[in-house]
Amino acid sequence: PALVAQSAATIRHANEATATVERQMLPILQSLKQASANLEDLSDTLKRNPAAVLRGREPPRETP
Repeated sequence: PALVAQSAATIRHANEATATVERQMLPILQSLKQASANLEDLSDTLKRNPAAVLRGREPPRETP
């Protein structure tokens, strides 16, 4: 009985620690996801317009 209680307490503690780490990691993972999406957008922009590194955004095209 004491060993079972101690094992249950250890498992409970491990679950709480895991939940804490999970809560802390979620915002970090969301930030990494956003940074990855931003880098993908930048990469696509530079593939279409390599001069954007020097000139910035392309001016809007004028329609006749």
